Amino acid sequence: KELPLFSPKSKPCLWASSNNNTTSRSKQEQLQPQLQPHVLHLELLQERRRISHSTSRLHLRRSSFNMRRSSQESCLPSAAKLLLLMLLGALSAAIADAAEGDEAAAAAALPPSWKESEQEQQQQQPQQQQQQQQQQEQITQASPTQEAASNDRSHAPSNSTAAISTIAEAVESAAASGAATTATLAESGSDSTSSTSSNEHQVLGNATSNLASGEASTAGHQVEKKQDEQKVAVEAEHQKAEEREEDKELAERLGVSASDVGNLRGSIARNETELAALSASLGSCDSPERPLDARCTGCPPMYNGKLCATTTWYEDHTKGSCGCGDAPMVSESYWTLTSFTAALNTASLDPKNPANTYCLAGCGTCYEICTTGGGVNSMDTLTPHSECQVFKVTNRCADGWYEGMGPNWCSQQMSYDDCKADPHKCKSNGNTNMYGYAAHFDLQDAHRQIQNTLGWMNPEVTFEAVDCSLWNGPDGSTCPGCEERPWWWR
Repeated sequence: KELPLFSPKSKPCLWASSNNNTTSRSKQEQLQPQLQPHVLHLELLQERRRISHSTSRLHLRRSSFNMRRSSQESCLPSAAKLLLLMLLGALSAAIADAAEGDEAAAAAALPPSWKESEQEQQQQQPQQQQQQQQQQEQITQASPTQEAASNDRSHAPSNSTAAISTIAEAVESAAASGAATTATLAESGSDSTSSTSSNEHQVLGNATSNLASGEASTAGHQVEKKQDEQKVAVEAEHQKAEEREEDKELAERLGVSASDVGNLRGSIARNETELAALSASLGSCDSPERPLDARCTGCPPMYNGKLCATTTWYEDHTKGSCGCGDAPMVSESYWTLTSFTAALNTASLDPKNPANTYCLAGCGTCYEICTTGGGVNSMDTLTPHSECQVFKVTNRCADGWYEGMGPNWCSQQMSYDDCKADPHKCKSNGNTNMYGYAAHFDLQDAHRQIQNTLGWMNPEVTFEAVDCSLWNGPDGSTCPGCEERPWWWR
């Protein structure tokens, strides 16, 4: 038990009879210097006892830790020894199996000459036995101990002879099995040779048939190619004949010779070729977007000598910017909704006054639109190449044309004719739409004539203006809203 420190509370006996008496105080003051060493001694003893107690507890903890560590360390060698013994046992078993396998392989691989040597040894064995018997008799006469030793030695050759004979029998059986195996292999080899020859004949027959079929298919392709070339030649001759007839009619109408018209047609063709070359040399027009799969090249984009355009589809039940209707909203069966009609970008519809919103100069014109096989912004539905349809313009497209609206489908600031006449100016950003095309056609799809009937989904197309007699629409398809406008509006 720890001793309390010296204090007024722990030593009440020294002050119990004080009662505020000065005499007792003086005695206490006198006794205090005498008691101070004893108090310090007691405190020192108490500190030593506390230190020894802590030290003993520390020794107990350290000894218990050492005991646990020694027990764990004692377990480790035993486990390691057990594992080592297991590994050694497995290794010795593997070595024994390998030795047995090697002996068996060696016995099976003995040559026939070895067998002959063994037979010679067996023939010489009786002579050796006689010699050994003579030696044994001599040794027997010498001492009984040597006799016993000679008897032991005489048994050794007989044991070795028995072992040799056993090995010889094993060799004979191995040779017999080897011969049988060789015969089997020879038979199987002959069978495989015959089967191989039959397979070779079959493969040769298949190759011959395939070669014949390939030659037949090649001949068929060549015939088809010749037929296609003949068709193209016939179509070209027919087209030339039609052009000659047109040249004659135009020459009669203008009062000139047919040769002059032919020369004019040739100069137009040369100009178009030069324009296509110039367009291709300039590269694509500057635009923020690029088509996904374009066939048209140059600026403005062209394909086979024709200008290219982008397309979309829309639904509009009004009479449109061309006044094609007798009321602001037309019926579902009205021709502008059921036929192939379109809205053209405003810069191309009325180049002189593109800001006009009603009765523009190009209203009622017709265009033949043909697919190129390319796509602009959608690859979900690929449109085949060279699908053509004539459309009549009944509306205006001005998406993005106004200043500050940003690039869009119909944001061209130049008409397609102006782009064709000045490709360098057309190349500047903003003069074509957001995909770099000089024209855009928004196709009416109120009755799904675009998506379902034609199967188009925003294809890239070529276009050219044609006579509206080629348009497949009802008779009397007029736009009364613009045809009845006053003279000052026209």
